[in-house]
Amino acid sequence: MNLINNFDLDKTISKNEILKYKNMIEVIPNIGNIILNIGSTLGDGYKKHGDNIWISNLADVDDTASITGPCIIDDYACIRHSAYIRGNALIGKACVVGNSVEVKNSILFDNVQVPHFNYIGDSILGYKSHFGAGAITSNIKNDKSNIVIGDIALRKMGAIVGDYVEIGCNCVLCPGTIISRNTNIYPLTLVRGMIDKDLIVKSMDNILNKKQIFLDFDSTIYNTDKMFNDILDRCEEYGISREKIFEVKQLFLNDGKLFNINEILDYISNEISFDSNLYAEINGILENGKIYIYDDVYEFISKLRDKKYQVNILTYGNREFQWLKVKNSGIESYVSQVLITDKSKSNLDYISYKNGIFIDDNPDEIVGFLSRNPIKVIRIKRKNASRFSIALDNKDIVECEGLLDIIDLF
Repeated sequence: MNLINNFDLDKTISKNEILKYKNMIEVIPNIGNIILNIGSTLGDGYKKHGDNIWISNLADVDDTASITGPCIIDDYACIRHSAYIRGNALIGKACVVGNSVEVKNSILFDNVQVPHFNYIGDSILGYKSHFGAGAITSNIKNDKSNIVIGDIALRKMGAIVGDYVEIGCNCVLCPGTIISRNTNIYPLTLVRGMIDKDLIVKSMDNILNKKQIFLDFDSTIYNTDKMFNDILDRCEEYGISREKIFEVKQLFLNDGKLFNINEILDYISNEISFDSNLYAEINGILENGKIYIYDDVYEFISKLRDKKYQVNILTYGNREFQWLKVKNSGIESYVSQVLITDKSKSNLDYISYKNGIFIDDNPDEIVGFLSRNPIKVIRIKRKNASRFSIALDNKDIVECEGLLDIIDLF
């Protein structure tokens, strides 16, 4: 089991020593020797104190800190009041070891922060990882049996924590916990086992992927063309031609108004007299919105949720009319949130585009998403949909006709 991909080895003075071992777990019982090997090579930028304690001339170490060797404290590290460094500890560049924090037999990559009442034992913490107040690594099992990972058995092992991991306040990382890079753990969580990268762990029973899926609504998951044709058919039954609907729709667009069939009918009623029951008929079509959800949608969303993705709907249009369609479709209960905008979907302040995977049918929106450097952009081309024939010539865009065609991309 090689966990090295969770670490930027250029962010530790121990890089060459770590590379001598097959994997990061084997490093833990050898940290003392690693420190002695590195310490013997350090130059004038470090001062040796007592029994194998090397402290950078650029480090800030409080007089009240207790430090036992072997230990290296690298440039710009900050060892605060009453910190307890108990031996076999390598403290990387610009690390913070705070008040009443105990570190023992551990490697802290550069810029690690363990600032308040933490215990870090028999552990490796990756670049820019951070422990909230009171968060600890538990390094020995309650029954004192060995911690077994793969073919390696250790009596003591705390945690291996990848780069950019955030550990919330008062979390406990059980013996042998492995947390991959760029994962966030919510406060008060008891963490055990192996946690994958790019996750949000609210509890061990509630884990989400940081990568968010943004699903378009119209013509991606909802058959808008069929719904619209059903409305047009009903309007014709009441004496309003399709041509008239399209004419007024275009007038609205020219005035910056987005499509809302009820507002269009209000406008037409000033020119054409029709039975007001048409409003109820159209509302009946919209209320039956579940029939317009494409057949592959629920299975697709279910599979994404199994993979811990947060699935959101991101839809553009008249807010009132879009919400009416979404609500009546029944899809809201299957997704994390519904976002409705009357602006371009690729230019919203409240979306983290860099963590997003965007699935849409609109070529203009697709091109806009690409400009925001997301993880991935996928275009859905439903058969017989109004935009099906519009071509996009861009190798960065995945195109397919159905949602289940792309499930293996996640």
